Amino acid sequence: MPRTGRTSIALTLFLAASAASAAAPPEWLVGCWAGDLGKDRVEERWVRPNDAAMFGVSVTTRAGTVRAFEFLRIAVQDGKVVYIAQPGGKPPTIFTAAEPGPKEIVFANPEHDYPKRVGYRLRDDGSLLAWIDGGEAAPEKRVEYPMLRVACEGTTAAAADTIAKDPRVERALNLAWRWLEAQSAYDRLSGISAALVHDQEVLWSGGFGMADPERGARADAETIYSICSISKLFTSVAVMRERDLGHLELSDPVAKHLPWFKLSKPLGEGDVTIEGLLTHASGLMRESDFPYWMAPFDFPTREQVIARIKEQPALYEPERTFQYSNLGLALAGEVVAATSKSPFDAYVTSNILKPLGLASTTTEMPAAERGKRLAVGYTQLDRDGKRKPLPFFTGDGIGPAMSFASTVNDLARFASWQFRLLGKGGTEVIKATTLREMQRVHWAEPPSWEPTWGLGFEVRSRDGKVFVGHGGSCPGYLSNLLLEPEGKVASVVATNSQGMPIGAYAGALYGLVGPAVADAVKSPTGGKATDPDLLRYTGTYDQTPWSGEALIVPWEDGLAMLDFPTLEPAKNLVKLKKTGEHTFRVLTKEGKEREPIVFEVGPDGKATKFWQHSLPFPRVK
Repeated sequence: MPRTGRTSIALTLFLAASAASAAAPPEWLVGCWAGDLGKDRVEERWVRPNDAAMFGVSVTTRAGTVRAFEFLRIAVQDGKVVYIAQPGGKPPTIFTAAEPGPKEIVFANPEHDYPKRVGYRLRDDGSLLAWIDGGEAAPEKRVEYPMLRVACEGTTAAAADTIAKDPRVERALNLAWRWLEAQSAYDRLSGISAALVHDQEVLWSGGFGMADPERGARADAETIYSICSISKLFTSVAVMRERDLGHLELSDPVAKHLPWFKLSKPLGEGDVTIEGLLTHASGLMRESDFPYWMAPFDFPTREQVIARIKEQPALYEPERTFQYSNLGLALAGEVVAATSKSPFDAYVTSNILKPLGLASTTTEMPAAERGKRLAVGYTQLDRDGKRKPLPFFTGDGIGPAMSFASTVNDLARFASWQFRLLGKGGTEVIKATTLREMQRVHWAEPPSWEPTWGLGFEVRSRDGKVFVGHGGSCPGYLSNLLLEPEGKVASVVATNSQGMPIGAYAGALYGLVGPAVADAVKSPTGGKATDPDLLRYTGTYDQTPWSGEALIVPWEDGLAMLDFPTLEPAKNLVKLKKTGEHTFRVLTKEGKEREPIVFEVGPDGKATKFWQHSLPFPRVK
């Protein structure tokens, strides 16, 4: 069942089937339905492309914001009509239908945590009553969702036609979700949240582990994290907005707008410019001269930063050497405040965060969310394999470079804004031409020509594609925002654990989902639905003592196997081709058949283990 917000359960759309012997979905469920549950609006859309299949989506919104969604399908397995639900694009949960009545059907899965039963009844007045409960052992845990039939055009539930419903994308999201859950467990992260975006659609968002272990608060898509240096993107957007308004030029010396900016020992003949701040080629030292990155993480005030500037020498001549500089982006925030004649925090909130609907993003770590939505930061693993909590901090005078906090859902909206602006042109916060300018290379360090930097954005080329974005690392927190502008795909990851390769996580999620989205965009009708019979083999298999575990998932027209742990899931994914009853062959990257994988199946028709190279690997979940 999908969950809205952090704890409440939203209605799951469950597609019904007629009697197993007929194996035909009930026509009375086809169409669009909507109802209000407190402050939430629940909308469902049901489509029936043929006599033997039914597909659907459930969307829950509050004040126009999507809070939960679920992809669904119906199939026949072993002569039984089953409903396969994927809340938020997560792995499927299968419910089996009892004998349906003419206008009512109940699905059950006694092994599922909650719900164990889902029912739909078409009432005499034409309305629909959907319900969930805890099964025969806990029928009192019943929640009802009355709905009315509505016109499908213009409803949120029309999202059933979104690209996330394409079978290729659906399979990729399923694998990405499972990989993220497993890899974060192997890395023993406290908590992690992630989102995958295509253009204006969040394909999937969610979380694993604990945001605050002491309170028992789990991580999810609305958990707030320090996003640290991703703050620099918002600060850079603010600078470029001021440029668009004619208040500054990138070639301006910083001292033109900040008369107090006087280094104790400048180097070379050039000026430290605003462009130099955004490209990290200013020649400034990395930090203001205070030890704030060590406990107790006492960051200097704005006044202390200004006073200390006069005592700091330049590190390099301007425009000669790349030196990543938090001091530089803190000064960029000061430039925005000076040219706009507005405090930096107020400027960014009014002119960027609010217009983009980033309600959970703040320019400073939100003290009011401590003990609530804000995740508690933890150290890297020590020698005993444990993490220790770190104290709360605020960025103060270094704030424009590192003090923002946000959720993966808000960063997904930030990515969608960029795709939207680049796609339609015009002006939204800044000009589209300005965003393009920010995302092309303005600095490359010879002789290797790395790193490559835009205006605020890191810019990288990989496998013939251009990626832009930024990472963040603060005491107890890591984050990464990775965008591929041409394909309009982005991945967002945030964790409250230090000492893990956050960029590799973001890249791995893109590597699994990006190609599937590209295929779906190129060939919208080319996706082939997964053969329901293959689902009997899917799951996790124990490979002790030789590796962690093997995941079997639907992939393309067969199955695929992925060994955990791995930071390169797309590269290490092994395709399996069905060649006989319960028998598959491993395929090489070139498509050549190799050794067999043979599954053993239990009385319920589901695989219990597989054999490879004469070794048995039992299914564990």
